[in-house]
Amino acid sequence: MPGSDVSKWRVLSRLYPYLKNHRGRLGAGFVAIIFSNSFQMMGPWIMGQAVDSLYATVTRRQLLNYAGILVGLTLLEGVCRFASRWWFIGASRDMEYSLRSDVFGHLEALPTAFYQRNKTGELMSRATNDLSNVRMLLGPGIMYSLNTIVTAVVAVGFMLSIDWRLTLVSLLPMPVVSIAVRKVAIAAAASAIATVVLPSSGSGEVTTMTLPLGCGSSRDNLPSIVLTASAKSE
Repeated sequence: MPGSDVSKWRVLSRLYPYLKNHRGRLGAGFVAIIFSNSFQMMGPWIMGQAVDSLYATVTRRQLLNYAGILVGLTLLEGVCRFASRWWFIGASRDMEYSLRSDVFGHLEALPTAFYQRNKTGELMSRATNDLSNVRMLLGPGIMYSLNTIVTAVVAVGFMLSIDWRLTLVSLLPMPVVSIAVRKVAIAAAASAIATVVLPSSGSGEVTTMTLPLGCGSSRDNLPSIVLTASAKSE
């Protein structure tokens, strides 16, 4: 629903100050992604030039030059790709540290009544697993999204420079592939592993159970599963 989407973006906007503090490294990582994908796409173009040269008079020295260029492009791509991961993942680790410090400081300032109303296991899950997922969003999530966008733009640009008609034909199956990938992702989410925190006693101790949900199951059935497991544990 539109309202829920707006609320989600409003919640994500709270992460902007953490991103702003590391905008230098994130910008450098984005530049490294552009260069790494450019070097990667230049490899097939150089290979095509080498193959086309076989129809004309070609010497061993020319072939060695093409081979040297391909090796150099591969090395440059590897360096830039390593640099992008170094900057993005390093920044996400620092942002995670800041987030954990802020969350811990906020928890320390809360009154005792708050801990009496909320379960210890849920608070621990928010302070550990949820913050780890936020780090994955701020680091690898942004990095892989930008990498996909840059790869698509650079690849289509190279393809259009070679033959625009063949490029259009090759892009025709993309809508079908996108729909198929989305359906597979939904099926994979339905069979995801759910971690359920169950109380083992009234003293606030918790027991963690891992319940795999089959393809025929859904998260709507999770409460009944939890209640059954909780009753057996008692």
